[in-house]
Amino acid sequence: MSDHITEDWLRACGFRWSQEDRQPHKHWLLWLADACVDREGRRVSASDDLGIELTLGINGEPWWYCWVRADYAGRYTRFLHIRHMTTQAEVVQLIEAMTGRPWDPADVFYGALRSPEQAEHYRRDEQRLDKRLAKAWGERVDKELGLDPAKDERVGP
Repeated sequence: MSDHITEDWLRACGFRWSQEDRQPHKHWLLWLADACVDREGRRVSASDDLGIELTLGINGEPWWYCWVRADYAGRYTRFLHIRHMTTQAEVVQLIEAMTGRPWDPADVFYGALRSPEQAEHYRRDEQRLDKRLAKAWGERVDKELGLDPAKDERVGP
């Protein structure tokens, strides 16, 4: 996997658009703390204690800034710049190093990477009748309005 990082790839992997005040470009955020568990399978921190955030380089440069992010006070509070990245493999390697587990984008729900056990719980939850009906209704409305859900056109910053 040596393809270049793109917004479409980040979106497909579950990163969420997160653009705060005074940020001129889209930032893509994935929370990782829920996937970090100790040897007994217990979470070691709160959901927003550890995340990875990327944004495209200055003036459309082909590299991406990459930060570790922590939101201790409910709003972005700590950013630690890691380095510039260009390939998807670099992002995956960083995620695997930070979580201590293999990367599986199917385990991302609501902008956060979950442990395999949590992800299975979310997958079962999505099969509830009320959720399936809501999803079908949303797809119907998107189709009637000519929106592309893959482009997240309904969701703003």
